[in-house]
Amino acid sequence: AGPPAGDALLRKLADTIRSELPDALVARLGGAEFAVLVDHVSSSQSLAAQVERIQATFGRPVMLDGTSTQCSASLGIAIAPGDGLDGTTLMKNADLALYRAKSEGKSTYHFFEPSLDEEARR
Repeated sequence: AGPPAGDALLRKLADTIRSELPDALVARLGGAEFAVLVDHVSSSQSLAAQVERIQATFGRPVMLDGTSTQCSASLGIAIAPGDGLDGTTLMKNADLALYRAKSEGKSTYHFFEPSLDEEARR
């Protein structure tokens, strides 16, 4: 296993995101954290449906060098313009939503809400 297997797994996960969101920009931020930029979201409901499909795909076993492994994904979501107008604000708000999702358990997602920023400030 080791780092090469971990890198291969991360590439497969990025491919999973790209297959579900073909017009999205997928970037690895570090570790096992990705940022996904989606242009033209028709509604938060349609985005939620895509996120749920990604999570279902992540939940399926993945074969790497003959070894089966399983992953889960927690996601934080911020949508412009309501959640921010610039990349820095959107990333901060998506990160706040991610922390909320992680606190709710594995394989979940959370949309940014202004109350998350208020909680963080306290």
